Amino acid sequence: MTFGKIKQEINNILFESYSNRNKFKSLFKEFYNILKTNKTIKEYYIVYSNIETKKFDNISDATNYLNESFDYLKSLGNDFSVVHDFILKHGSNKPHVKETLLESIDVLLQESKSSLIESRMNAKKHLISHLLAQKPVSDNIVEGTLPLKVYTNLIAKKFNNKYENLNEWEKDLVKKIISNDDTKLTSIEESIIKENLELVESKITIGDTELKEKLSKVKLKLESYSSEDKKDSIIKLIKLKSDLETI
Repeated sequence: MTFGKIKQEINNILFESYSNRNKFKSLFKEFYNILKTNKTIKEYYIVYSNIETKKFDNISDATNYLNESFDYLKSLGNDFSVVHDFILKHGSNKPHVKETLLESIDVLLQESKSSLIESRMNAKKHLISHLLAQKPVSDNIVEGTLPLKVYTNLIAKKFNNKYENLNEWEKDLVKKIISNDDTKLTSIEESIIKENLELVESKITIGDTELKEKLSKVKLKLESYSSEDKKDSIIKLIKLKSDLETI
């Protein structure tokens, strides 16, 4: 199995476990221990992740970066047996969206053969085009490190692939929730509380007596609302917003 496929399988395993916080933490810890004790796996994972996120201003720098990356990876060898066991233990047979970027990296790491020339040319064009794409506002991966955000960003990306019918606001919300950024989560929660209060105010004057009483109670709860689990709170507030909009 190529490392690109291995990386995709690991991403799938972590993504599928994310809804179960304890399971995700356990799997993440198990895989992170593999990275800490196996230099080859760690370096491959970092280099692949950096290629996925690095951005350059010109073709020359992008090409040089790829060449240096591939030369370094080839010097490490390709013994991935320890991570194969992790995949066999925790992987599933569920179909997933193919990561074409990872496949392109794999192609360029294969031994050069005449039958692969065209495939290698296309793979290199794909990677250079990706590396020249617009830079993100902030980098989520620092070269030489492997922070938790490597995984949360990939999880958000895979969430968007799986639920491609979400609108841009919903996709952005998912990314913020997954990011575990308390400041962002608090801001989202406060914003949705405000929206719900505005909805209640607009509905409370047009309903019957029974509905007005219910809405008045909702308003009081929203005005004094507080929560410990921001993610769970946001989901409940979004559900409330949806219910209020149907009145």
